[in-house]
Parts: sequence; structure tokens; C-alpha cells
Amino acid sequence: MPQAQTPPAPASPAPATLVSPDAPTRIGAVPPGAPGPAQATAVQTRYVASSPQTGAPAAPARGTGPAWLRRKPLIATGAAAAVAVAAVVATAVAMDGSGSGSEAKGPRSSVSRDASDPGAGKEPAADGSLPQSLTVKAPRTLEAGQSLEAAHVKLVMQEDGNLVARDEKDEQVWEAGTSGGGRKAVFQEDGNLVVQDAEGKTVWTTHTSSQQGGAVLELRADGVVAVVRDGKDIFRTTPDPALPQTLTVQPRRTLQVNEFVQAAHVKLLMQEDGNLVAYDEKNQPTWASDTSGENYKAVFQEDGNLVVYTPDDKPVWATDTGYPEGGAVLELRADGAFSITKDGQELYLSSKKSS
Repeated sequence: MPQAQTPPAPASPAPATLVSPDAPTRIGAVPPGAPGPAQATAVQTRYVASSPQTGAPAAPARGTGPAWLRRKPLIATGAAAAVAVAAVVATAVAMDGSGSGSEAKGPRSSVSRDASDPGAGKEPAADGSLPQSLTVKAPRTLEAGQSLEAAHVKLVMQEDGNLVARDEKDEQVWEAGTSGGGRKAVFQEDGNLVVQDAEGKTVWTTHTSSQQGGAVLELRADGVVAVVRDGKDIFRTTPDPALPQTLTVQPRRTLQVNEFVQAAHVKLLMQEDGNLVAYDEKNQPTWASDTSGENYKAVFQEDGNLVVYTPDDKPVWATDTGYPEGGAVLELRADGAFSITKDGQELYLSSKKSS
């Protein structure tokens, strides 16, 4: 009589698997003498600035999961039911609605700590407070009404066109002075922070551009906004307390494009547009040589003459203070002016800051 065969045991179901996708100054040679001065009466700046356009990345669309998850569940029994439930739970966790394949952790901040995200504006800490300081990388654009904010200072591109800094009490502590003319602020890849009008023309700049780039914009715990390159402040919204009240510059000093000499209340800058300009502690122009051209340089010569030269060493402006025996010095003064003096006698005086 044939024996009954025992039927094979049913195969165990496979477990559910969760798969988650992943400006120093330079010493130059002494050029030849120069003609008489052309006293500036107005500051005329001509800038060339790029207009990078940035925008916040679009937020990912929230998913709804596979269609079968929205159907009426089937009824299963025993081990098959357990497997089905595990698969549903695993899929629901993986499909968190963001498409990232990771567990949802609440709303994501739109700002990274270094604010390199073009959509960044301010970053609250875990407790909701603002960071003590904020470092912003280029390129970055602030349209009218937008701002960057740290705990003690906020940089705002106002609706009226003025770029301003405000403290933690929302009181204005600095301005670019571009009301009525500015439309947006751009921190460019060359390290220049500029305000542009509706046509994209630059109406204000920090004069911190460099082909090497590498600059960052810092909002600091002491309430200062600064442009920094290689660890050195090349622009500040408030005077550097370490700057001297006065500065005496000896002859044989050359200022190439975007180089300057500076004291607490006055900075003499050779701009990229060819204009030699004096700025006060609020970065407002007080005097200019009224010259224009590419790759110009300013030279305080050994004979005591301050001269602006073209790239081929043709003089286009001078203070006409040269003496064969030399002996003159250039002084940046506490009253916001600069002067050239010899043996205690004033040979040239720029405009003083307004009181």
C-alpha cells in the first residue's frame, strides 16, 4: 500500500525592506613730474559691475505616495497579513512627502549657516534665535524689501532704494545713501558689494572687487557689516577702532586700482574707474580728482607731487606740489581731509568733511 507523502511546508515570506535614496598698497617706482592740478568739484564715478541674478531654489513638491496606498486595504490572515502591514509602514516612512527618502523632521530652514544658499535671509537657531554672526558667500542678491540678519545687525535693501544696516533695536546705524536710485543690492563674485538701479547700473559700491575673488560678507556680533578677504577687512560699515586718527604717508607711494591709504576719518582710494576719491568714515565721497579711465594709478612722488597716471605713465591730474629737493608728506587728517605739507607749510588741502 503506497505511503502518504507529507506536503512541503509553505515558504516563509521575505521581510519588508526599506530603501532610502539618498588690498594692500604697493611701493612703485617714481614716475616723472606732472603738470598742474585740475581741482575736482564733483565726484564722478563710473563703475562696471556684473549683475548676477540669483533666486531661491524651488521647494520640492509634496508627494502622496503610490496609488495602491490610497486604495481600500485587502484583508489578509496570519503571516501574510503581518508582511503586508510591515510593507505598508516601511513604504509610508520612506515616502515622507519630500521625495528625499529620509524621515521627516519638520520644516527645513531656508538658510545655511554660511548663508551660501541664494535663498538665505536669516537663520534661526534650534531655539528660534538668530545667529550671533553670519557669513555670506557670493553671488548674492537682495531685492527691494529683502534683508540679511544676524542677532545684532541686519542689512536691508529698503523699498526706497537705500541699502542700510540696522541694529537689534531696528535703529539705522549705516546707509549707502542710495534712496530714490537703488533697486537691488548685489554681492558679486569679485567681492564687490554694489547697489544697482532699475537698469542694472551701479550707483554705489564698496570698491572691493578683485580678479582673485575669495571675499565674503560678514554680519558680526559687534553690529558691523564687513567685506573680508584673506582675513582682512576691506570694507566696514563702521570705522575700524584700530585705525589711527591721523596718518602720514611718505613719498614713493603708489596706489594701483582699488588700493588705498586710510585713517579713522578719511580714506584715499584709487578706484577701478580711474577716479582718485577721498571717502569719510561713512564711506561717503568728500573729494575727487575727477579723472576717468582704466588701470589708472595714483603716485605720491619723491618730489612731493601727487599725480594720477594712465597705464602708459601719462599724467592726467596732479596737485602741482613738486619741489626738486623733496621733503613733502601726505597727511590723512582727523577732520576728514588730506593735505600735502612741507616744513609745516600746507601746499595742498582737499575738502574737509561736512559738520
